[in-house]
Amino acid sequence: VVRDREEKGAVTEPMAVQEGKKTMLKLESVSCTGGLSEDDVRAVVEKAMHALKRCGGSGRVTFSLTVHPGGEVIRVAMIKGPAKVDATLRCMIQILETFRFSKPGNGAATEVMLVFFLG
Repeated sequence: VVRDREEKGAVTEPMAVQEGKKTMLKLESVSCTGGLSEDDVRAVVEKAMHALKRCGGSGRVTFSLTVHPGGEVIRVAMIKGPAKVDATLRCMIQILETFRFSKPGNGAATEVMLVFFLG
């Protein structure tokens, strides 16, 4: 699943999946190539963990994000996870697309890899 910034619709509220169920969500790893540090990325992800938990689901999923030099996410791709893209993954992608980072120090785009465990 890949969504570029141009494909984003006018979605104002991410869909909530499995309302009322407690979902465990853990950010297992972060890696970056470019001007952002892993600490910068973790800080932004941690602020969104509550919203991401609302997406529900289970299993391990890896996302790749491309961050524009201005700090906005311009591309989100699920690169490892369930074969079937479901409401959980669509919900997570919608939230990841809203991330805003500080401008990378080197003025270049940054590639970010996020691995989540949902249970």
